[in-house]
Amino acid sequence: MNPTQKIISLEAENVMRLRAVRLTPNGDSVVIGGANGAGKTSVLAAIQMALGGKKNMPDEPLRKGAKRAHIIVETDDFIVTRKFGRKDSSSVEVKAKDGTAIKGPQALLDKLFGSLTFDPFAFERMGGREQAELLRRLGGLDFTEQNEKREHAFTCRTEVGRELRRLRGTLEGKPPVAGDVPDEEVSVASLVDKLEAARGVNAENRRIREGLDGFRASHAAAVEQEASALEAFEAAQAALDQAKARVADLADRVTSGEAYVKDLKDVDTADLEAEVAGVEATNKQVRAKIERAELAEKLDQVEAEHRRLQVEIDDIDEAKAEAIASAEYPVDGLEVDEEGVRLNGVPFEQGSQAERLRASVAIGAAMNPKLKVMLVRDGALLDKNGIKLLAKIAEETDTQLIVEVVGEREEVTVLISDGEVVEDHHAQPEAEVAA
Repeated sequence: MNPTQKIISLEAENVMRLRAVRLTPNGDSVVIGGANGAGKTSVLAAIQMALGGKKNMPDEPLRKGAKRAHIIVETDDFIVTRKFGRKDSSSVEVKAKDGTAIKGPQALLDKLFGSLTFDPFAFERMGGREQAELLRRLGGLDFTEQNEKREHAFTCRTEVGRELRRLRGTLEGKPPVAGDVPDEEVSVASLVDKLEAARGVNAENRRIREGLDGFRASHAAAVEQEASALEAFEAAQAALDQAKARVADLADRVTSGEAYVKDLKDVDTADLEAEVAGVEATNKQVRAKIERAELAEKLDQVEAEHRRLQVEIDDIDEAKAEAIASAEYPVDGLEVDEEGVRLNGVPFEQGSQAERLRASVAIGAAMNPKLKVMLVRDGALLDKNGIKLLAKIAEETDTQLIVEVVGEREEVTVLISDGEVVEDHHAQPEAEVAA
């Protein structure tokens, strides 16, 4: 099998605007002319439909009023026949030149002619980034995995950066804590227990003192009672004895109470009360100190993660840059970066028409290494010199161009009118055919 394929002949009947068309370019480039609606576009579409299959089918492939249609494309090694009926039915058959039918015909066509739709003008119409991505794929630079990793790292870095700014703002909003603040909170419960014990001692002492005051008051009353009883001794001897006994008893109580009270010592609770009042303030500072330390530790961790993600992004960018720098492209002077494509040091769109055409055709040829055919629908954009230049570039790159222009221009080699060929400079003279 030939390493590359070109179109030897095309036959199409009842396809879109075509009635019956037969072309025999024999591998040469073809410039198809004619009025608008004559069927020029249908010729290019027929080639795509025949070789590309369903993905290249229009909504209505049949000529209006027709019930059946067919397209036959002959290349250097194959004959492709695609037939159409109503209700979107179609079939394809691929045979070798010796008549052998090929199994899995569409799979073979997809393998051989998978990128048929390339048009050099379509490349020029792409945005810079889209052009760059196409050339990266062409140069074997598939950055899908790296781009996914970079996007993931970039997203993570963005989230980490947001957390980093939040933590920094929070930490800056925390006032510094004095250096003498302890690392752990003081137990308020133990201090309260001590305070309650001290208050208990003081309450007992107060009760005893109050009891002594009671004894003193009772003693005074007893003395008065004794005086009264003495005055009425004769009348109340019994009462006097009782009062004396009472006085004696209370006197003993007063004496022992005074001796006991003399040794009582009150506990000074001022310091404890001040410490209990101040410990919560201290503990509040302890908590602030701990919180600030934890926040600082978290900030260190987030900063480390931010640096790691930045290194990961830088490594991916560096690897991509090295791959891009070492990539080989179909035309000398092509460069690809993140912004787009440059040609001979200037943005691609700023290159001369000749440079852009030569590069575009070479790119198209590289994208279709097996089928050396390109379909150019915007030939009307080129003047006579542009068409000549395009033909020259096609010859240099061994590429077959099928170009559509409007009208009966001098450079037209096939003229279409009302869905039929009315002039074909590629057709063999009848005398040669007879011979």
